[in-house]
Amino acid sequence: MPPKSPLVFNPPRCFKAPVYPGVKIRAVIEVTENAPDSNLCRLTFDVYNEDGVAVMDGYATVMPPIKE
Repeated sequence: MPPKSPLVFNPPRCFKAPVYPGVKIRAVIEVTENAPDSNLCRLTFDVYNEDGVAVMDGYATVMPPIKE
């Protein structure tokens, strides 16, 4: 049975600044690689706080759920 949610493998990330409870954040995510034969995608992401300051970045390899 295929998973209902994406599987995330080895998500390297770099924390650049602290984020405190109640602070709104914004994530910008881009698909940078797609391998349909293995159903894997590579995503890069940047996360910003409400002042526009970068608080985290990184990438992840994910396996999206397969449509039944």
